[in-house]
Amino acid sequence: MSASLTPAAVAQTAADTEVELPGTGVVLHEKSTDRLLVTAYTVGDDVYLRDKGGDRFTKKTGYTEITVSPGGARAAGLRDKYASSGYDQVVIIDRAAGTAKFIKTVKDPFITAALYWSRDGRKILGTTQRKSGKVWYTHGFSVIDVAAGTHSEVRLPKPLKDHSFEWSPDARGVYIVQDKKILEYGLDGKPRRTLDVGVTASGDDVFSPSGKRLLTWCPKRYREPVCVADRRSGKVVKRLAVDPEHLWGWWDESHLMMVYKNDGAYRSVVTDLNGKTTRVLADITSAAWKKDDVYLSYTRR
Repeated sequence: MSASLTPAAVAQTAADTEVELPGTGVVLHEKSTDRLLVTAYTVGDDVYLRDKGGDRFTKKTGYTEITVSPGGARAAGLRDKYASSGYDQVVIIDRAAGTAKFIKTVKDPFITAALYWSRDGRKILGTTQRKSGKVWYTHGFSVIDVAAGTHSEVRLPKPLKDHSFEWSPDARGVYIVQDKKILEYGLDGKPRRTLDVGVTASGDDVFSPSGKRLLTWCPKRYREPVCVADRRSGKVVKRLAVDPEHLWGWWDESHLMMVYKNDGAYRSVVTDLNGKTTRVLADITSAAWKKDDVYLSYTRR
């Protein structure tokens, strides 16, 4: 299966700016009118944060991940070591002032992983995990109130397999993938429902801007690889006969972001809901994608 217009066939002539990411084989193709912007990325164990209002990325030592808030005012980061108190911590960075606020989360041997901002930028969601032998398990989730600088944790009765919690669009619930299905929980940790619509995309927000639809890898009962599901009904409403390497999420309400193979390398592209490629977002070398495991973090401007 292939897209109706392959990524290689789309000429990249309308980009305002090309930005080469340090330490990678990645070139971004950006426009000043873009709704989304790459604000951070990881390559191997290295984490980079974009300077606010510019095109320069700075390596941030001592972090395992960084993600920028909607609108770009703040960034949230996870440290690579526990604090002296034995607690894990989330760092909230004011990108304009350069100041940082440290918030304690869970205590050793638990960690906080996979940070997600709520759409209004007021809260941060983290996943509580613990390693048993060589296997990581998910034990719950944390919610950080950014303005108050406080942390609250919800611990589940039984641990789950190694996946991360993600916000619902209204930040009144959370979702996690388990056994190729999506589980929805309330913020009290109580299960609400199971969505049998496949496995969610791997970007910063799997829901469309309206919050009405989510992007998934289709369940095996469908021939097509990529699905769009209705959040309210919990049913698949669209299937795409495309064959991407990766799903970032939604570009806008009627376009998706995916990664395809392209002449021995890879391309991050925008497609419509029929799988037609309309825009090239980034060129990625084979080494960057397959060896260095580069991850691009997109933020709404």
